[in-house]
Amino acid sequence: MMTKRKQFVTIALALLVGGTAIGADEPKVGPRADMLLNRMGAVLAAAEEFTVTNTFSSDESVTTGEIVQLEGRVEIALRRPDGLRASIAGDFGPKQYFYDGKKMVFADGSSNTYAEAMVSSTIDGAMDEMWQTYGVKISLVDFISSDPYSTLMENVQSGFYAGLHAVNGVPHHHLVFTQEEIDWQIWISDGALPLPRKLIITYKQEDGYPQYTALFSHWDLGPGLNDAVFEFVPPVGATKIVFAEIGE
Repeated sequence: MMTKRKQFVTIALALLVGGTAIGADEPKVGPRADMLLNRMGAVLAAAEEFTVTNTFSSDESVTTGEIVQLEGRVEIALRRPDGLRASIAGDFGPKQYFYDGKKMVFADGSSNTYAEAMVSSTIDGAMDEMWQTYGVKISLVDFISSDPYSTLMENVQSGFYAGLHAVNGVPHHHLVFTQEEIDWQIWISDGALPLPRKLIITYKQEDGYPQYTALFSHWDLGPGLNDAVFEFVPPVGATKIVFAEIGE
């Protein structure tokens, strides 16, 4: 998922869950927030394929201690269970990831290099292996998993519904969640098709509370993707390198 941080989802605010008895070690998540996130996750999980554009900004620390904001764009094409491509442009690009059910390929356009690794035959398995073995996490990986709701809620400590708030002038359901290391907010479309439209992650254990902000656009849940979308063809003159395993 694109920044140097290791974990994708968390948000800290003191929350109240109206009148519901909750065990001491159960997450305190309001029923409306839980229902809306569950609905969104179900739509994404049921989609056999989709494309989406993510325009983002990311606060990054520099060696002198300041925080600078970098911007970029990620275009994602997904076909379950074994097709994924992520194309990154902007301050973090040009870079691409390809997955075809057999191997994961990372291509860096700025250096004209690429690396590949044999991985599991499902998107979930491939993402887990890339993270555990190489420390590589593709942007927005929680949203492309087979069960986005469970993945997003895995480390949530509390959450609530903040109301209908605007994204680009259009009202969206605004949810707020807290985790140990991060706070996160998500805006979900109001209507029959509850899709994510905006995401903010605050890294509250880092100096300056840096944030990652993403805007989702151009959702297409029936793009008709073919095998060629997920096949990597090395550019002319490209050099093959190797993924470095964690600990090397």
